[in-house]
Amino acid sequence: MDKKLLSSSEFYRRRYQNFATLSVIPIALLVICLIVFSMHATKEIVVTSTGELTPASNVTSIQSISDNAITTNNLRNNKTVKKGDTLLKYEKTKLDSQTQLYLEETGQAIQEEKAPEVKATQDGILHLEKDYSGQKAIPNDTTIGEIYPNLQKEKAINLTYYVNSNYIASIKTGQLARVSLKGDNNKNLLLKGKVIAIDKTATTTKEGNVFKVRARIDLEKQEKKYLKFGLQGKVTSIVARKTYFDYYKEKLLASFN
Repeated sequence: MDKKLLSSSEFYRRRYQNFATLSVIPIALLVICLIVFSMHATKEIVVTSTGELTPASNVTSIQSISDNAITTNNLRNNKTVKKGDTLLKYEKTKLDSQTQLYLEETGQAIQEEKAPEVKATQDGILHLEKDYSGQKAIPNDTTIGEIYPNLQKEKAINLTYYVNSNYIASIKTGQLARVSLKGDNNKNLLLKGKVIAIDKTATTTKEGNVFKVRARIDLEKQEKKYLKFGLQGKVTSIVARKTYFDYYKEKLLASFN
């Protein structure tokens, strides 16, 4: 080979400008960028479950209070009621003839009893266990239904879900919880709230022990028209945020243990 050619810059330019040599710099830059990205970008550590929308305010139970015949029955499912509204009214309890005779003989006044009534104890929506409308008798102590708060007037709603005992230690009050669900008209909704309560004792199920968790979701006016109590969806509890660098470092270290 000509020595003059070896000493020329053209020789070295052609020698070191092959594909393998030229690809080192962009690959190195890419690796550096990935490292910098992994040290700043964060990853959410989550626990997933299935949750249900439940009332944030009180739900009151309604029971029959007498075996007497019903004279007024205002029960109707999904009926809007006001506090103090009469839901049921019964016949007055009649004294048997022997008791009436005794009271007359002893000169005691026969006090007329008022007809028993069941009244609404709060404003809300009536939800019946079954169709009791029009019935003329309901056995004493029978649970008739509940009065739910009117969702359209509520400022918040609860998200109730259950977390496996293996992950419950990661759940803390104040953590973010999200639920994705389909509302009325198949409207896709993503609601966000914060954990407000965690049961102290576990509930036993076929899948093992689980703990009930409640999160509070503040409602936007435009969301309410698509929501109903009892809607279910996928819940994501965000238990931590880590950089990708720390996340994969921990994964790597754990694999050696």
